[in-house]
Amino acid sequence: MFSRLMKIVVPIFVMITAFPSPTSIRADSETPLPQDLLFSVNASENGTDKSILFRVDANTLELSEFYVDESANEIKALSWSPDGRKLAIIRLEQGRWQFCIISLEGIRDLCFDTEISFYAYRNVGVQTNDTVTWSADGETVYFLAENERKFSLIAADAITGELKEILYQHPRPYGEYPPRIFWSSDLQYLDIRYFDIATPDFDYEAVLNLATEQPLDLLTKLPKEFDNPILCEGFSPINAYMIAFTLSESTPQIPDHYFILDMQGNIVQSIENPIFNDYFVDGAGCPRWQSDEGVLFFVGNSGRYDSHIFGYSLEDDVWVVSQLPQPYIGYWNLFELNNPAASYPIVPSPNGTHIALEFISFQAPNTLNAVFVVSRDSEVLKVSGDYVARNPIWIPNVEP
Repeated sequence: MFSRLMKIVVPIFVMITAFPSPTSIRADSETPLPQDLLFSVNASENGTDKSILFRVDANTLELSEFYVDESANEIKALSWSPDGRKLAIIRLEQGRWQFCIISLEGIRDLCFDTEISFYAYRNVGVQTNDTVTWSADGETVYFLAENERKFSLIAADAITGELKEILYQHPRPYGEYPPRIFWSSDLQYLDIRYFDIATPDFDYEAVLNLATEQPLDLLTKLPKEFDNPILCEGFSPINAYMIAFTLSESTPQIPDHYFILDMQGNIVQSIENPIFNDYFVDGAGCPRWQSDEGVLFFVGNSGRYDSHIFGYSLEDDVWVVSQLPQPYIGYWNLFELNNPAASYPIVPSPNGTHIALEFISFQAPNTLNAVFVVSRDSEVLKVSGDYVARNPIWIPNVEP
């Protein structure tokens, strides 16, 4: 499995200039991507906002407008239906966030008549997304809505837009940050987290069986010598595994053991002594899953300037390392950086050869916000320019 991990070199530079349009975007490379890629751009001209999803063709690297929203201040692509023909997005218009579905042809089919919170969706990528789920036939979509200071897990008809059922509700606390709610792809388990950096004592986590709404204690079966384990947020894409880790006593920011747990708390697999110290990593935490659960991806920071992506094959016990380019520094919201249970919002390609991520640097002459795609050999596709490029997502390979 791991032999196919991260093999393609991608020396690409993509520049957006002036008001975003296909004619003003340049791509210089002859190396293909594993799949087409989407990213979002929010633009303004003469006081008019509009949001665009641009598509990068995997083979030709040509860019085109996939979806244009003339009235949205911001859009973000979230998750594809199982057949790859529907895309769930959120859009902001006049201060109100909506959950909508667009087609593979880039046409907005419908928006659901309910309020949502951008907070619930701001740190998700399609290959590791715990906050949108589809039925196998793609006719029902499950997402998180917010009203009357409650978060609701809703089942909705993806064809008609009808809100069919509320599966679970949870009150929103009065702290600055609302809870983060995740659920397993089989809709059997919920993971609820509060984490408020302003009030460190206001932390809470609960993993629930959705059928009984009873909490599960997944950490009791860990070896007794491992003190104060941290349970990572969210579930694996297929089997609803969760990950716990313990920190090294000598380097308290560096995990020394990871444990993959099933929903009975049994250890499915453990990773001892990850290689972070070999790269002078001084900060690492929870990983992201590849979509087939064969590889875990970690982001590790080394000092002020170096960042690496570590890929670990669960089958072969092999590490593969890619270095993010310098002098760019990965930056994410401080809330995420101070939450040890969160993972960096990286998006592995389904075949594991590339990682897409949003990248912000304050080392450039001006603040740079870009989308990077990093290959096994640390080569990079970079999307940047006069407008902010954000929220990368891979497009499934779908037969016409």
